[in-house]
Amino acid sequence: MAKKSKDLPLIVDQRTAAKLLGISESTIWRWRKSGQIKAIPQFKLPKYAVADLQMLSGKPLQEAA
Repeated sequence: MAKKSKDLPLIVDQRTAAKLLGISESTIWRWRKSGQIKAIPQFKLPKYAVADLQMLSGKPLQEAA
């Protein structure tokens, strides 16, 4: 099955997570430090599951333009 261009990936970096949620990167960092959101370590860089971001936002996410 071919991936549609507008489909979101399963995990995203901190910058993309912030854009998807419409918040700053520093807010993502604070939420990670406080345990509000779980990061997936990948090569020492935090990544975030899009499913977790959707649950946190309470609405479907769309890729930022």
